[in-house]
Amino acid sequence: MRRGFTLIEMIVVMTVGATLMGIAMSLLIVLFQAEGAGRAHLEQNTSLNRLADQFRRDIHAAVGSLVTENGKHGETVWRFDLAPDHHVSYEAGYGDIVRKEQAGPAVLRRESYTLPANSSATIAANASSGSSIVRLTITPMDAALRPGRELRIDAVPHRDHRFAEDGNRSK
Repeated sequence: MRRGFTLIEMIVVMTVGATLMGIAMSLLIVLFQAEGAGRAHLEQNTSLNRLADQFRRDIHAAVGSLVTENGKHGETVWRFDLAPDHHVSYEAGYGDIVRKEQAGPAVLRRESYTLPANSSATIAANASSGSSIVRLTITPMDAALRPGRELRIDAVPHRDHRFAEDGNRSK
């Protein structure tokens, strides 16, 4: 009757154990990377949904037309008047869009929305069939390689009168 293990049996068991531990660690690393990518994708989609909602609200409340300006660093700034001496501006920076709401010189609110990696944003007013539509377009740099991947957010101006005085509200 045998009472112990040979050296070869111990080496085989240790090798199998080390191999299983290596596979488990590799799987754990892949799972953490997938979780991080999923979280980043969720945050990006949440940011774009917030941007779309806020953009539509601002355009619906706009009383004037779209004004395009040049920013301090050469970037394009799009501005909409919400009421006399009350406006909102959108500025596309590197990797984000910054929304700034102002009443006179005072900044009431400043928000930043993260854009997808390597993408650009444009805002344009389009008058088609008698109604004006303002479109925010977020285009990935590889759109030429993969068409149909751009995001378009459309809104019709002058549909909300939350900033109008009581006597000027349309019914």
